[in-house]
Amino acid sequence: MEKLFSDLFCEMGGCKDCTQLSTCSFLKFAILSMCFGFLSITVDFLIYKLANTSYLKIKYQRGILAIFIFWTLGSLIVGYIGAATQIFDTTKILSALVVAVSWQLIFSRWAAGKFENDDTQPLNAT
Repeated sequence: MEKLFSDLFCEMGGCKDCTQLSTCSFLKFAILSMCFGFLSITVDFLIYKLANTSYLKIKYQRGILAIFIFWTLGSLIVGYIGAATQIFDTTKILSALVVAVSWQLIFSRWAAGKFENDDTQPLNAT
């Protein structure tokens, strides 16, 4: 089973150096990004509970578990795709931290623009 996942992850990213799943540098980078993503969303949640403000502009009223899961998985996916396309330096821990924090900031700004009601359209006067 490990061979199946190893082939899937390594061949998708074009990684020719890893022969086992445990040595795949892309997957290690993605998991590190996921850990930093979990930490950043946890810090934002704690700030929300203490100061009643969220720097990521997330409303934590309902679905807190889903928010944590999807934001953490998002860091994993973005980290893996970025490592596979060689956008990020996978040998640096700081790169994983930048991926984990920046993708959330960019996504939260994009999502806020998509889901806000646009009340700035003029009314049609007849």
